[in-house]
Amino acid sequence: KYFFNLSHESRRTRWHITYDEVPYTARQAQIDEAAAARGGAIPIIDPVTGLPTVSGAGIPRLSDEVYVQRRLSGGVVLEAGRNDFDILVFQEQRDYQATGARDDLWGANILWTRNISRLTYLDLSAGWTSAETNSGLLVPRKDDLLGLHVGLRRELGRHLTSTIEYRRVERSSTDPTADLVENRISAGIRLVF
Repeated sequence: KYFFNLSHESRRTRWHITYDEVPYTARQAQIDEAAAARGGAIPIIDPVTGLPTVSGAGIPRLSDEVYVQRRLSGGVVLEAGRNDFDILVFQEQRDYQATGARDDLWGANILWTRNISRLTYLDLSAGWTSAETNSGLLVPRKDDLLGLHVGLRRELGRHLTSTIEYRRVERSSTDPTADLVENRISAGIRLVF
């Protein structure tokens, strides 16, 4: 694992740049493609039991894929009275060691927090992520993900917070089956102990 973190603080701002390089292992189900090209799983009659069995060809198996994730991000937090602004941009790359595939992600997020009263906060955020994926897929895929979040937060005690929020996520993809629109309203209570 390699990383660095540079930051600078002034009276109203905090600037930061972060880079990290971390190896990960992803367990995934894979099908023996050579066997699948020959017709997939072949039923065979067991001579002892007389029951059909299936050869290992074309049967999904678990495989460990090691990839290296490299992420560079930078941002600034601006505190202006009862308003806080947080802006973040990032670029991430995943290089898969066994297959040689590569994923590229770019994105930006902005968050505005308004202190409505001593214990109540309004949060408004928007984000965009673009991902180009070809990790083992037959056809490379490009996704654009847009998100919007509006929330109201109230501190009920020293370790207790209540929230109500609305979130909208929209994904457009070159794969039409991967398009997504999600609208969610949620309420919650968080206790930290």
